[in-house]
Amino acid sequence: MKKIFKKIEFKISACFFVISILIISLMLFSWYKQSSSKLMTYEKEETSQEVKNASIYVASYLEKNKNLASLLAMSAESQNIMDDKTDFKNLKDIIKVSEKSDKFIKKIFLVSENGNIISNEKVNLETNKDMKNISWYKKLINSNNMAFASKADFSKISSDSSKNIISISKEIKDKNNKRLGFVVINLSYKFLEDFLSTINFGKDGYVFILSSEEELLFKSKNMEDFGKKDYEKLLKKRMKPEKMDFVSSNVFIPNTQWKLVGISFSNAISNLKKQLIESSIILALIVFVLTLLVSIFVSKKISKPIIYLIGEIKKTDKKLYKIKALPQASSEIQILTKEYNNLIDRIFVLTEDIEKKEEQKRTYQVKALQSQINPHFLYNTLDTILWLVEFGENEKAIKVTKNLGMLLRNSLDIDEDFVKLDKEIEHAKNYLDIQKIRYDNKFTYEFIKKIQTSSLYVPKLILQPIIENAIYHGIREKKSKSYIKIIVEKNPEYLIIKIIDNGLGPKEKKENIPTKLGGIGMENVNYRIKLLCGEKYNLKMQRENGETIVTYKLKIIKEI
Repeated sequence: MKKIFKKIEFKISACFFVISILIISLMLFSWYKQSSSKLMTYEKEETSQEVKNASIYVASYLEKNKNLASLLAMSAESQNIMDDKTDFKNLKDIIKVSEKSDKFIKKIFLVSENGNIISNEKVNLETNKDMKNISWYKKLINSNNMAFASKADFSKISSDSSKNIISISKEIKDKNNKRLGFVVINLSYKFLEDFLSTINFGKDGYVFILSSEEELLFKSKNMEDFGKKDYEKLLKKRMKPEKMDFVSSNVFIPNTQWKLVGISFSNAISNLKKQLIESSIILALIVFVLTLLVSIFVSKKISKPIIYLIGEIKKTDKKLYKIKALPQASSEIQILTKEYNNLIDRIFVLTEDIEKKEEQKRTYQVKALQSQINPHFLYNTLDTILWLVEFGENEKAIKVTKNLGMLLRNSLDIDEDFVKLDKEIEHAKNYLDIQKIRYDNKFTYEFIKKIQTSSLYVPKLILQPIIENAIYHGIREKKSKSYIKIIVEKNPEYLIIKIIDNGLGPKEKKENIPTKLGGIGMENVNYRIKLLCGEKYNLKMQRENGETIVTYKLKIIKEI
């Protein structure tokens, strides 16, 4: 799982997804804020206009009834209101017609300063000769000819059983501008209910009318269950800064001391929020799918050249070579590829330098080994010649000297790493002839060629040191006569040379014989074979059936 998180494809996909979600979220939030603001402005304007229109309607209706009251106050019969003997027939007819013409007019009556009341019906109100001391009459005096709300439980202005009424009054004055009484028109609240109920303030909206003292005079039907605390809570809410889903508008009704208040809860904004949530979920899913597809495509496009480059670099573990980037790779990948190839070039140069130095080192080592062998040959051979001369064996001394000359001529040419196999065999024969004379024919030797050897090459001076080893460590100390066999053969993979002798063998314990080489000569030969032919080519020694067998595994070389 951790490897997946670390992959560049996953990181690119995750970045794309997060960035896309952030962008979409910001866009949705910005769209919501702008839409909400516009809707809020629209709702506010609509609510304000609705409230304004409603106040105009209420004021117009009240003004119409005020005009009616003024008309009644200016009639000729109303000037006789102080006279309780006048029948006021015409005035009563006008009152009757007016009440029938408007269903919202509950009662029209006239009251005088001395307690006379003129109406079509009996009015059950407290009266006396001096009305100025009557509470409900004082209310008429203080109304300043403006409409006011009255309640039947504390005012006896109307005999109507309706709990809430609106009263409009108009002073009746004589020619000297002296107050004679009042014309009173009682209106039902229903005219407010019927009209204000048509105003659209939303499902949960409210409309109500307040007095100048913030007393609730009228409330819409959905406020019927409101208690005092509910009303106070609504008033506090109206006074708070407007929320995004709540609009409040109020206006004073002209020619009254009333305030018309409308509260609208914007369903549009609530719906907008709901749509935003739904849209966000849908968009998030769409963005997730699209981002996933796009990010996979983009990450593949970006990572493909990198993965390809990694694959090419891994291939160079086995063999160094210059690599090429994909044509569609970015400039950074192209630069990386170029720098890698420059590194390969430097490695090639360094490798070539190392190979040259190794070649020089190998050459010096081979020459050094050859120089180690040559003095050894020379010492043993001169020892033999000295021995022959001392005993008067001149012919044998001459033969040994001739063989020594041939050996030295072959050995002194140290620039050669490889020689023909036949020449190496001839060199070994010269050495064997010298040693055979030295040890007075104590051994015999035989070369057995199972293959054609004229075209084969072997490392120089590899037979003589092993033969020397066989003589000095096996045959020299043996009392009976011995033999040495040199067998040349091959298989499909190796050139095989075996040197077999029946001497005493090396002094090491038998269990160590297969893995250890006796003497400096054998170690040098084995080392030179590996240097010149390779690590898989070597020299091995084993002892079996009274014979010491040294086996060469050599590279088959036909041309130099």
